[in-house]
Amino acid sequence: RSLCTSRLAAQVLMAALPKSEDDPLLSSGDQNEDVRVKTYDGGHDRALSPSPDGPLEFSCMTNTLVICLLVAPLPNIAFGYDVGSVGGVLDSIEDALDLTTFETELMIAQYYLGAAIGGLVSGKVADAYGRRAALGLSSSLFIVGIIFQGLAQSFEVLLVGRMIAGLGAGVSWVACGVYATEVAPVSIRGLTVCLVDLAINMGLVFGYVAALACFGTNMNWRGVIFLGAIFPIAVLVLLPFVPESPRWTMLKLGDVEAAKAALLLIESESANAEGRYADLAKLKASSTDLGAEPTFRDVFSTQAGRGAFFIAIAMGFLQQASGTEAILYYSSNMLEACGVTKEKYILWFQVGISVCKLLGEVAVLPFVDRVGRRPMLLASSVGLCMGLGCLAISYADAWPAEYGVLLLGLIMLFFSLGVGPITLVVVGEVSSTRFRGMMISSSIFVNRITSGIVAFTFLSLKFAFGSEAKVFVFYTLWSLAALLFYYTTVPELSSVELDSASSSLSLPPGYKYFMGNVDGS
Repeated sequence: RSLCTSRLAAQVLMAALPKSEDDPLLSSGDQNEDVRVKTYDGGHDRALSPSPDGPLEFSCMTNTLVICLLVAPLPNIAFGYDVGSVGGVLDSIEDALDLTTFETELMIAQYYLGAAIGGLVSGKVADAYGRRAALGLSSSLFIVGIIFQGLAQSFEVLLVGRMIAGLGAGVSWVACGVYATEVAPVSIRGLTVCLVDLAINMGLVFGYVAALACFGTNMNWRGVIFLGAIFPIAVLVLLPFVPESPRWTMLKLGDVEAAKAALLLIESESANAEGRYADLAKLKASSTDLGAEPTFRDVFSTQAGRGAFFIAIAMGFLQQASGTEAILYYSSNMLEACGVTKEKYILWFQVGISVCKLLGEVAVLPFVDRVGRRPMLLASSVGLCMGLGCLAISYADAWPAEYGVLLLGLIMLFFSLGVGPITLVVVGEVSSTRFRGMMISSSIFVNRITSGIVAFTFLSLKFAFGSEAKVFVFYTLWSLAALLFYYTTVPELSSVELDSASSSLSLPPGYKYFMGNVDGS
């Protein structure tokens, strides 16, 4: 199902956007001038991509690149499926294993603890052994974790399965994000990384739909869990057909010819392949210690490194501090608090909320490279603050159930319009190539720890505060803090090649403060 859906999405995107200079969209009207930047590796000056107001350029798409864009998101579909399926059958798991409230919270948080550890380790795996190796590792961990969960007859075995699957989830977040960032041409880099995040929401919908489809049938919660193995198995089958990241091949192996061969598979020669090859050659000539594994000491040795690390950590934390992860797992509790009591209706509304989250991800794809990261991130954050605030008021004033259901859907929609998919895009763009795996893995580590804390504390916070209203006031305050950070710090790098940030760009004051002099670095 995921392969068919991903292929259909790719076909729709490629059909809807111009593919060549002969396309009427490119030949009509005034054309925007190419954005020309001077790359950091020695001054190779070339056209990169149209300005954000122009049409997205898909002339660089090849069959191999399409396969790459299908394989990279699959592990994240497995991650989203786990969240949706467990959220949909949570009551059945509690009844089957006789779980207490604390054990339920721990079971859910265990997944995020594993994801945090996996995210931290996967950066080293991706930097040392390659991006493809990290994708394969994440899929293998998913399969083992699913087997443990599906066969669990006790709470302890279930926890082991949750931890192993969580490790796979953490590795997949980093591996998918890094691979997509480095493989994609600059003109569609933001869209490509957003596809990786879109995959999580596709898996989320699949998980809730599977739980709903199995409701009232002989297939119990174990069968729903086992269905999640389809996606990691598909990755292991397709992985031999995708090339390694050309940037990693050059930086780690120092083999420019192998990098060029991979690049020519990903991009057509008539597009930007030769230009990117020249960049790689210059980067190899100007770099030292290509094969050395990067360390945190290297990161903190410069102000730009320290600044990029802080931005990566802050982005990872603030994405989840709004409490949206609690909505995914505890939406049944929230719907009951809104006045929805029938289990069948709760499952249908869970599917609807997940679809709202998916629709936001789909809606953002055509605009992330055209409008830019910063405007969409700010608009999404404003909507998220308003939605959380209104939900808190709805609980406090006992609004009708339909308002609560609508607000839960709108919150997930606003989250997916920017805060959800664009976080990893920004982290990947502010990081240098050598440290990108480490930066993204550190951001994912904090992100998953924050998610785990949100999932582990929601029920406890509800009991401590006395109502859902006060819990969502708490989440609203964190969302306001995130909005302030995005406005003062997040730069717009949508039309700039990786590692090419320049002080000549219009950069927000917070970014300049943390990064220092970014000219030529």
